[in-house]
Amino acid sequence: MNPFDILEIRVGASADEIKASYHRLAKMWHPDRFTGPQKDEAESKFRDISEAFNILKDQERRTWAEEEFRNTSSEPGTEASPGLSAKSEPNPLERTPDDWFQESMRAFQNLDVERAIGLVQFAIRQDPNKADYHLFHAKLLETKGSDRRAIIKCYEAALNLQPKNVETMLRLAEHFQAIGMQARAAALIQRAQEISPKHKLLKRMGVASQPVLEEKGKGQDIKSFADLGQQAKTLFNKILRRG
Repeated sequence: MNPFDILEIRVGASADEIKASYHRLAKMWHPDRFTGPQKDEAESKFRDISEAFNILKDQERRTWAEEEFRNTSSEPGTEASPGLSAKSEPNPLERTPDDWFQESMRAFQNLDVERAIGLVQFAIRQDPNKADYHLFHAKLLETKGSDRRAIIKCYEAALNLQPKNVETMLRLAEHFQAIGMQARAAALIQRAQEISPKHKLLKRMGVASQPVLEEKGKGQDIKSFADLGQQAKTLFNKILRRG
């Protein structure tokens, strides 16, 4: 990967030039702007753009890149000159799904929600079996104000991976309620109550907890109710006799 060619800048470009070019290209190639086969191409482009920016914003990696590509980069707007093969690129440029996830969280902390969404999508694409990735994706989409059905898909994916996660159940239930799917919301709330009857989200949703009697205490509770009924009956008879 030649980060200068990908960002369409010259070797030795200033930090401001790097940042400006990154934002221009990231906006142009953001996957949310595409559908169908074009979306796959956009995801690949966006990933390369993000990785190039990650290289050049880190001073040590930028110094390496300037030395490595000083004589191989093309001028902005022209075709790239043949550079080093992928086999010759150093291992530090290879990134794991968790690297993308961590970078997504940093982007969110910097209030760059669009970039954070693109990055976490790459993490999910590489490893779709991490519930945390799907939950963070849902959070980003909620922050952006995306379509609820896209958010629901994120929560459903997370719940499939963590079937007893009460918070995920209840957040998913809230979104089901918002789009009128009351039966599915009620089923999730009931499951959540069975697992954690006093969960804080149940209180926020205005759902009263329903404590379940243990087997050991059931006989005592029934006896208590019978005693209370007998006391009420005795008191009622006394009042009648007085009358």
